[in-house]
Amino acid sequence: DEHYDEIQACECIFLDEFQMIEERPYKFEILINSNSEGEEKNHLKLKILFELPDDYPNTTPVTILKNLL
Repeated sequence: DEHYDEIQACECIFLDEFQMIEERPYKFEILINSNSEGEEKNHLKLKILFELPDDYPNTTPVTILKNLL
């Protein structure tokens, strides 16, 4: 399954920042944090939610950005 392969790749790349929300249809979040040493030094922190449509990759996934600062 092409969806599953891509999700596995994201899990390997993002490790602790990856969170599976739902399977079939696939929904997952990735946390982007510019500085994990402390909030006072952090200039960027956001979550990206991806929703893969059934006919992905022929259709663009829904992508939602959430600012966490």
